[in-house]
Amino acid sequence: MLKEAKRNVFRAVPAAILLSLFLGEPLYAVPLWVSPPGGGDGSYAVTVPAEGKHSDADPGGDSGTVRAVPPAVGPNTDAPGSRKVPTADWWTPLAWLDPADLPDPAALPSMRGLSWQVFSEPLVFQPQKGGVAVSLNIPDSRRAAVKGGILTAGEGFMLEVVGDDAHGGKGISPYFNAFFDQDMYLGSTEAGWNSASFGQVKVTGWSDWFVNFSLTSAAPAERLDVTAGAGSPFLLVKTQSGRPQVTFRTWNVGKVIPLQGASFSLNAGQALAQAVPSAAFAVVNKVPYGKPQAPADAKEYATYTVYAVFGPSGSTWQLKDTQYNSEIRGPFPAWTASHAYLPGNPVEPSAANGFFYTANGAGTSGASEPAWPASAGGTVTDGTVTWTANAKELRNVLNTAECSAGTYYAVAVLPYPWGKGIYDEPDEQKVKDLLAHFAGHAFAEVTDTRVTPGYAPQSDGHDITVTCAYTTAPVGTESPAAGGPLRAMYPHQYLGQSRVNILDQSMNQVSSASWRTGWHWPSLKGPLLLASGNSFVNVLEVPPCLPAPIDAPDRQKADRMTAYLRQALDSQNPRFLSQGSYFGAQQMYRLAMLLPAAEMIRDTASRPADADQAAREMYTAVSESMAGWLKATKDGTALKNAAQHLFYYDSRWGALLPTPEDGFAADSLLNDHHFHYGYFIKIAAEIARWEKTHPDDPANRGWASSYAPMIRMLIKNIANTSREGSGADPDFPFLRHFSPYAGHSWASGSSRGNQGGQQESTPEAIQAWGAILLWSQLNYPENGENGDLERWAAYMFASEARAAEFYWFGLTDDGDFRPHLSFRQYSVKSDAVPKPYVPSMVSQVNQNEMTYQTDFGNPPLLKLGIQILPFTGSSLYLGSTPGNADAIVSGYLDNDLPKLADGGTSPSNRDKLLMLQAMTARYTADPRALITPAGGGALPLDSWKMQWEIPTPAFNNLILQDTSRGAVYWWIDTLLAHGVPHHWENDANHTSAASFLDGRGGRVYTAYNPGESPLLVTFADGNTLEVPPLAYAHETSDGAGGGCTAGAFNLTGLVLFLPLLLLLRERNR
Repeated sequence: MLKEAKRNVFRAVPAAILLSLFLGEPLYAVPLWVSPPGGGDGSYAVTVPAEGKHSDADPGGDSGTVRAVPPAVGPNTDAPGSRKVPTADWWTPLAWLDPADLPDPAALPSMRGLSWQVFSEPLVFQPQKGGVAVSLNIPDSRRAAVKGGILTAGEGFMLEVVGDDAHGGKGISPYFNAFFDQDMYLGSTEAGWNSASFGQVKVTGWSDWFVNFSLTSAAPAERLDVTAGAGSPFLLVKTQSGRPQVTFRTWNVGKVIPLQGASFSLNAGQALAQAVPSAAFAVVNKVPYGKPQAPADAKEYATYTVYAVFGPSGSTWQLKDTQYNSEIRGPFPAWTASHAYLPGNPVEPSAANGFFYTANGAGTSGASEPAWPASAGGTVTDGTVTWTANAKELRNVLNTAECSAGTYYAVAVLPYPWGKGIYDEPDEQKVKDLLAHFAGHAFAEVTDTRVTPGYAPQSDGHDITVTCAYTTAPVGTESPAAGGPLRAMYPHQYLGQSRVNILDQSMNQVSSASWRTGWHWPSLKGPLLLASGNSFVNVLEVPPCLPAPIDAPDRQKADRMTAYLRQALDSQNPRFLSQGSYFGAQQMYRLAMLLPAAEMIRDTASRPADADQAAREMYTAVSESMAGWLKATKDGTALKNAAQHLFYYDSRWGALLPTPEDGFAADSLLNDHHFHYGYFIKIAAEIARWEKTHPDDPANRGWASSYAPMIRMLIKNIANTSREGSGADPDFPFLRHFSPYAGHSWASGSSRGNQGGQQESTPEAIQAWGAILLWSQLNYPENGENGDLERWAAYMFASEARAAEFYWFGLTDDGDFRPHLSFRQYSVKSDAVPKPYVPSMVSQVNQNEMTYQTDFGNPPLLKLGIQILPFTGSSLYLGSTPGNADAIVSGYLDNDLPKLADGGTSPSNRDKLLMLQAMTARYTADPRALITPAGGGALPLDSWKMQWEIPTPAFNNLILQDTSRGAVYWWIDTLLAHGVPHHWENDANHTSAASFLDGRGGRVYTAYNPGESPLLVTFADGNTLEVPPLAYAHETSDGAGGGCTAGAFNLTGLVLFLPLLLLLRERNR
């Protein structure tokens, strides 16, 4: 491919030639495409492909025009080094600054945003003209708003969208949000709120979950350097010129609590040189809210937030009135001679002097303009009118704290004791105790954060340890307390984690199982608990991750699957070539996911040659389609256009962009890469598995060896495990989508829109990490990076599955904690929750919002479907915890469907619902009926059609593009025969193994061996499976503690490797 690039040197973009001439630089070759590191037959573009048209465009509709649209801007950073800037992270709004896409300007210049809001949680902040605006990301569930002309309690917090047939279908879509009240502004005595002079923000450094950025004012000259971190209750600020200054914009009814000295009350606008004789102080800010009009039992309430401010050791603070909100009143009518005025009439003088004047009583003005007084309250007589002077600028003083010395400071939001929250007045002594503890940690600057997964499959079983570590350094001459930084921990980090400690209300380290004794901050995901330390360790169970559900099918099932393989080939989308990187990938995936089943039926099918031939044709079809995507040239001599399926590399962001991309802004905003590319990686794994299993088959074209380098690029694009940066392209940021502290991915590449990170489809993220895990374990072709990749993939797979269980489905086996988790905090009506959340799940998680919405419609089954598709061998996590699958189905059937469908019908996803029901204990009747033969031996499933088939299928028999009749049948029949997943109680020492428990108490054991040596899989109950290389194993127990019966398949492998298996058994006794 490099030779091809050299031959095409003079096909370079003309603009590049002009640019070279303009700059006076030598004219060098500008290649249009290059081969990936490692070579092979693949290639990618290094310039934006030209516009093109689909070859199979609908002649009656879509013109088929496709344009590649790279991001409008590059990274906003001046950080040293050559690392690529992460996208889709909590701090991405600081790095992705598009001047054409910023928040609408606020009315007050000081509040005009320089970026979108940034959610570090528990804090939310935003660089603005007046400084860094900061507040608690407050989930005020009582906040009222006007609905139908009536001020209604909770309406500001809990909202809903009601769809209709013209707008995404019928359905009710509730959502709830937190609030950024912009309580504090961080600046300096040189530049702050009044100057509104900050104009530039830059990212200056980052680690795994911390970021450094600067905020610069040109005149006056000032620079703030800020350190923030996910889960950090602090912001650390260093000033270049002025002394520390904090302005409180929303100070209402307040109390100042110094670390040393007496507390005193101070309300809004009352700052007047009051001394705070301490380097640290807290402000209890009470904001009263009046009684809403509705409902009738609504009550008055107040919120309480407690902020802490820390100056350098030995410094003190003074509260001043130097910062203020300005409101310019007017304009008013100009003064007119000999004019009759009424009491209160305002006028402005002909020469503006900053004042306007109101008539004290009725009268007529004189013939000439009077000498206007230039002080508020001054009066002048004009004819028979007396005028009183009023300042046009109305100033509302903002209580502002100025520090006596130093060029650094920190602020924090303090937590609440368990059992109390934002509606409870804080205990002053507890605030003072917290303040003292926080003061000891305020100046332990976090200089690095690192997540390290530890995984040894054969020794750790399905467990993986995850160490999150902090490196700190003292600021200036400070001496921070020992014990590491303070942090706010999410529920997934402490719930059920025996190796995690939290701080109790006496500031002692206690087990996280004692969460009722701790401190917390409220969040939409659930209570964030206060903890400290230089590191913490989570232990996660890795759910089963199989190529497909494993079965030893009898002849009838094998023959039926043989027919379904052929049917899948015969029902491909005739407009496949118009599909992009999402829908097109799903359609390739649809065939690739059948290859494992084809392998499992070949020994028992009546006509194994037919099964093998169908598998060959599937392999050929998907390998050819994948090769088409993974080559940037059509014929080896010219770059493809944007409609012809290729990837192009954006060196600014270190991103491989797809075209076409199906309208999800995977190019322009770098959205959803893990969703799209996860399908490509799973397809590649199945192609490679087929080739590794059939090395001598005439159809084997060696695709894996030819295209593995491009697949490795796709993997690095979404899950690069190197932090350091290579200094040469192609290079990629560390873990583009996966956010280590959040424990899951964010799909929004730019995190724009004041919502922070956003993700809808957790199962597609989980599928991506599972695909990487399968690819790395297969290790074909062999690559030295695959061992490390397996460790990281297992971590992301396990963590994302746990996060989906907690935050999207609100499920935990801790029944006491469950009412506090995610949306369940708001699902029961109370004084604190006047408008409860109705659905049984959320379908989108944002950092300031959780929603029961999708980007494509309102019917409830669309929302459930996007949380369970695609069904594959990595989907067993949905039922790994006992009762979870039943709870999800029950939530839909018994709650969401009757309460939120609004009389509508879902356009799709019934196939997904039935596949989920097959995993349950109580809802198997419908999936069983689907695969039970009717008259003539046909299954009801046989009448189901792909969504593109003609005539168009109805909702009741429509199959989406990511699956097929055969995949639906294989999944449902296998799960119904095996029973419910039993991983939680009976895990194994390999991720490609799973056990099940049928309704009679019998157990089914399954496993796959991706390696080239025999594999001994041991389950927690002591049962073992001996699996030949590249083979599937299946055993059943009788449910009475007796022996197991081996499944009758892969007999050839068993015979070939029987001596090795016997030897392995002897060594393991």
